[in-house]
Amino acid sequence: MAKVNLSAQVEETVRNRILNLEYPHNHILVEEVLCTEFGVSRSPVREALRMLEASGMIHKMSNRSYVVRQVTLTDVKELYELRFALERYVVEQLSRAAADDDALVRLLVYWQNLNLEEEPDPAKADREFHETLASVYGNKTIAKELHDINEHIRVFRVMDFHKPHRFATTRQQHIDLLKAIHAKDAKSAAKHLEININEGMENALDALRQAILRAYGRE
Repeated sequence: MAKVNLSAQVEETVRNRILNLEYPHNHILVEEVLCTEFGVSRSPVREALRMLEASGMIHKMSNRSYVVRQVTLTDVKELYELRFALERYVVEQLSRAAADDDALVRLLVYWQNLNLEEEPDPAKADREFHETLASVYGNKTIAKELHDINEHIRVFRVMDFHKPHRFATTRQQHIDLLKAIHAKDAKSAAKHLEININEGMENALDALRQAILRAYGRE
C-alpha cells in the first residue's frame, strides 16, 4: 500500500507540474533525478512514470528517459468536447429508459440536501456525480472512457472550483439536469449538461491560459 501511495504522490506532483507548465518544452524526466527529489526508490518513480505515459502526459525515449508532452488549449478543448459527447448520450438514454432509477433518485436527494459549506472536495463531488450517471446507464466502455477523460482533466477540475460561486452554480445545474431526466425530457437534460460542461471547459481554458502567461513571463 505504501508503494502505491508513493507512486500516486509522485504521479500527482509531476502531473500538476506538467499541467501548470512548470516544466519547459521537451523537458526530460530522469528516474534518478526524481528518486533523489522525492526521496524514494526507483520502483514508485517507475510506476508514476508508467501512469503518466499511459495518460499521454509524457513519452518514453529510447534511452529510457521520458520527455514531457505539454498540454495545449486544443488538447483541453478536445477532451471536454469528447466528454460532452459521451455524457450527452448517457443522459439522453437515461431520460428515455431509467428516469425513475433508485440511484438517480438518491443522487437528486443528495444534491438537493448538499451543504456547500461542508463539502471538503467540490471537484471530487462533481466528478462522482458525472461518473454515477455513466454507472447507472451501465455501459462499461463509456464509463471507462469518461473515467480516463476525468483523469486527464483532474487538475483543471480543481482549478474550475476555485472560481467564486462555481460550486453553488454546479449544484443547481446538477439538480436541473436530474429533474430533466426524471421528467423524461432528454432535450432539456442535454441542454443542462451542455451548460454545466461548457462552463467547466471555459474555466479550464482560462486556467491554462494563465499558466501559459506565467510560464512565458508575460503575466
